[in-house]
Amino acid sequence: MDGYILCVGEILYDFLSKEKGRSVGESVFFEKRPGGSPFNIAVALSRLGLHVDFMGVVGEDSFGRALIGYLKEEGVETSYLKVEKGAKTILAFASIDEDGKPDFEIYRDAAKELSLLPQDVESIDVEKFSAFHFGSISLLIESMSDAIIGLFRIFREKTNALTFLDPNIRPSFISDRDTFLRMMSELIQKTDVLKLSDEDLCYLTGERDVESGLRALKRDSITFVTLGRKGCIVSMKGDIIYVPAFDIDAVETTGCGDAFMAGVIYQLHNIGRGKLDTVSIRMLKEIAKFSNAAAAIVATRYGAAVSMPTVEEVQELLQGRSK
Repeated sequence: MDGYILCVGEILYDFLSKEKGRSVGESVFFEKRPGGSPFNIAVALSRLGLHVDFMGVVGEDSFGRALIGYLKEEGVETSYLKVEKGAKTILAFASIDEDGKPDFEIYRDAAKELSLLPQDVESIDVEKFSAFHFGSISLLIESMSDAIIGLFRIFREKTNALTFLDPNIRPSFISDRDTFLRMMSELIQKTDVLKLSDEDLCYLTGERDVESGLRALKRDSITFVTLGRKGCIVSMKGDIIYVPAFDIDAVETTGCGDAFMAGVIYQLHNIGRGKLDTVSIRMLKEIAKFSNAAAAIVATRYGAAVSMPTVEEVQELLQGRSK
């Protein structure tokens, strides 16, 4: 049986503007959707048929209770999900541009008490898991990042589980760029599978050209760089290959990168670090096709976690492309 996957990070509610082209302040109508990048990925993996545990923190409020209920409905294990007494769950508001791309504003002043402590991760049976995914804004939250990075190191030192990182960088949330880059340097070099957007790569390296950015990253292990409507690039040991996107009419793109990351984890999670060298660039191209298809489906829907596809939906799109 496949091992379990552990996803760790933020869990929140997205309030997505229903009025394209208007800022959060200008928008009147919003739609509430469960979200947070690692949360979205956990839901996506469950819909793809895998066993998933989610670890994060919600407030002791109606939003937190609803999010816990949603995870349970999606078949995601919540035994590692912490409820912080007296705290409020994080909320995010997003404006949507004419191309369907969101721009988020996070509201967590009332949620500063939310924390993951080192002792919260000590009880985790890491041997249970075949893969560990982390990343996104949870690494910027001081009360969470130390515990998450500590857990990442435990997985690296004590297990054969693959580690997956998606930084999902939000520059407006970063107060000290130099400190952030030092933290990311260790994580990027040591994680087994890295997924970045082209904007993430530019922020990390200063290079707008993706291939130049990959060279500046100086990373030999598996790396995926998503390019929005252009598709993605896959890199491993100096080999670089471009995989085009699917031609679809995008409605709204919140969660597309998360669906892509879930597609990668879905296909690689059970290999184990010891056999990662057996993965070829040709195999990675097929993995990228699957992940592009998952992301394309999400782009035709509205919302984040609720828009994640099933295996059958991804395969149907892939078969349609091959005809």
